[in-house]
Amino acid sequence: GRDEYAYNAEPWAFLHPWNFYEFAATRASLGSLFFTFSVRAYKKLAEIEALQAKLRESEERYAAVVEQGHDGILIARDGRILFANTRVGEMLGLPPSLLVGRAADKVIAQEGGASLPGETDGHLLRPDGRMVDVALRTSTIRVGGIDAKLFAVADITERKRILAQLVRTKKMESVGTLASGIAHDFNNL
Repeated sequence: GRDEYAYNAEPWAFLHPWNFYEFAATRASLGSLFFTFSVRAYKKLAEIEALQAKLRESEERYAAVVEQGHDGILIARDGRILFANTRVGEMLGLPPSLLVGRAADKVIAQEGGASLPGETDGHLLRPDGRMVDVALRTSTIRVGGIDAKLFAVADITERKRILAQLVRTKKMESVGTLASGIAHDFNNL
């Protein structure tokens, strides 16, 4: 018997009538194998494209939440800012890319008081020296297998202004009540 896998030194030996049928059969089985491989590769490629589409959609949702949300988001590790979203940049008057690498304590100052449960009052320190009143919510996250601090930052400047105005209004109301009580007492004399 002939060895099927033997190398034939004559390059055109498959054209010999006895070898042609063997070559045709081998070629047909290779064609079938190639077709099977092509179909499997096409299906795998379609799966990869579907996964890439899902990944793009997920990234777009992530970007929408992080970049278009009302709160600012900062991520810091080892005292340095790793990430800042657009909202934090707006609060500070800087593009977020300029915040990356800065010392976190030069940007965020925590006071310790709390306006609401789970929040800490603090300030964002603008480069021009002004401070933006903020409520901070912090949590620990893993970034690249290492713990980092996530800061959700809400601008409460307007809230504090309204509260201060409410306190002034209450004081004025108290003074008015006291004055009317004194006037009533003078009338009764």
